Amino acid sequence: LKERVILFLEEYMTNRDFMEADRCVRELNAPSFHFQIVKRALILGMEKAPNTHSESIKAMTDLISQFYKEQMFSQDHIIQGHKFCIDSLPDLSLDIPNASSYLRQMIEIGIAKSYLPHDFVKTHFI
Repeated sequence: LKERVILFLEEYMTNRDFMEADRCVRELNAPSFHFQIVKRALILGMEKAPNTHSESIKAMTDLISQFYKEQMFSQDHIIQGHKFCIDSLPDLSLDIPNASSYLRQMIEIGIAKSYLPHDFVKTHFI
């Protein structure tokens, strides 16, 4: 599953085809894995980001937002994926020097797009 997720996320990063991403997630038929998709989307967005105003960050937050709007991903899955990244920041920062600022920006976007609760930063990212 992990390899398939990485492939469709990378494909989405280049073509922004939500219908194709939607089809891939439906084919996985693994709702309990949705938090892992969120996690991988966040990490890929950070890995590909040359700066905090990166198209990769926008692409991945737009994708998560669309999955939330389409009710494919629950807010709990989205929160779980973000929490995993927060907990992994020390390791992520070894490979992605600005991981903390990228993740903070992605969280702020998630709050603005309402797929993360308004108190998420206070509760999970102190």
